[in-house]
Amino acid sequence: MAELEIYKLSRRFKSGGGVSDVSLTIEPGRLFVLVGPSGCGKSTLLRLIAGLESPDSGEIRFGEAGNADRRDLIAMVFQNYALYPHMSAFDNIAFALRLRHLSRPEIRRRVAEAAELAALHIDLSRRPAELSGGERQRVALARALVRRPRVILMDEPLSSLDAPLRSHLRIELKEFQRRTGRTVIYVTHDQFEALTLADDLAVMRAGTVEQVGAPDDVYQRPANVFVATFMGNPLMNIVRCRLPNASVSAPARSSEPALEIGGKLAMAMPFGLSGEVLLGIRPEDLTYKSSSDCAAFEATFTRVEFVGPGYLAYATVAGQELTALLDQPIEPGRTRWLYAPRRALHFFDPVSNRRIG
Repeated sequence: MAELEIYKLSRRFKSGGGVSDVSLTIEPGRLFVLVGPSGCGKSTLLRLIAGLESPDSGEIRFGEAGNADRRDLIAMVFQNYALYPHMSAFDNIAFALRLRHLSRPEIRRRVAEAAELAALHIDLSRRPAELSGGERQRVALARALVRRPRVILMDEPLSSLDAPLRSHLRIELKEFQRRTGRTVIYVTHDQFEALTLADDLAVMRAGTVEQVGAPDDVYQRPANVFVATFMGNPLMNIVRCRLPNASVSAPARSSEPALEIGGKLAMAMPFGLSGEVLLGIRPEDLTYKSSSDCAAFEATFTRVEFVGPGYLAYATVAGQELTALLDQPIEPGRTRWLYAPRRALHFFDPVSNRRIG
């Protein structure tokens, strides 16, 4: 049975924000990521799940837990961890247990258990100001775990940290989720964070869910142009193409109709397409090397940036911009052919922007 089911959930605000008709199924023991640009509704959805907001319509169902009190099912870790600065780490973790009037021995036992699960190996008498960013995160996780929730909600808990610490804590979060077996729903605007953390993810835009799936499936088979260009860095190239009326600059790779951008691109047209389409190509899939089944682009390079793993080259192809992540630099102003294997090409309808095939 699913851990959590969201059915046609809507909540709109006078400002125009919120979520509309969202349906999701979250399986037990999974790290489920809600990702999207700022203002897309992902934090609103998290607050609805937490019970901090009330929906205008729709349902949230908690699997086998049925109608149990939501406060017993869910714990939340906020962006700034929301630790009480005047309390020790121990008292922060124990706070919810004291509100329930548990005995002192039971509180000590539960706090020690939660700290161990959160890999929190510090002197628990220290206050938050005396802790590192990673230690504060583990205190917040232990405080969530001490109540033994079924689901832990996390609202951009790494966004305020510097890049090295964020990378380290991302690994720790993944290990924590595996170690505890808890269902975690995690909100982020960082697509790299979403891809590296998630077992499953939902890409959101303007209050709706654009695509749900495993990270590799969403990255390799984006459902529409928005998902294609949001998930990935550098961004996927989107170029407008049409069926040619005459021969093209480079020979087509088969007897099928050729696809062309102003006479600059040639390849076999898949899926029985005709007319105009949008063609998506990720920069890392472009290369100087030709193969037996690839699209060919005659590109004029305008600038090149060294980015560590390679060279990010900007070019124009028949008046349209193209970006390639190459293993060798090239002088601006030069024109060269670039190639992309057919398996790496993505096709979208130019009207609906939905994926074709």
